[in-house]
Amino acid sequence: MDLRYTILLTLVFTSLLCSGNTEFNRITIDDGLSSNRTYDAVQDSEGFIWISTDIGIDRFDGKNIVHYELDMHDEFSGMS
Repeated sequence: MDLRYTILLTLVFTSLLCSGNTEFNRITIDDGLSSNRTYDAVQDSEGFIWISTDIGIDRFDGKNIVHYELDMHDEFSGMS
């Protein structure tokens, strides 16, 4: 994983831990993440954490992960 993404993920997850809303050390494929190769993570206004991976986007609500698969043939997936 690129160092800048590691730093970004660390900052996002540290922020969450400091807020007292959610506690975890890391999310891996063992927890339901679609891939351990992550590129970015952001939290939206509703509290969902969106994690971009090499095979799509995962949405984490603090307990469950929903995977949105990347469609290489869809121009709106951002990979065409």
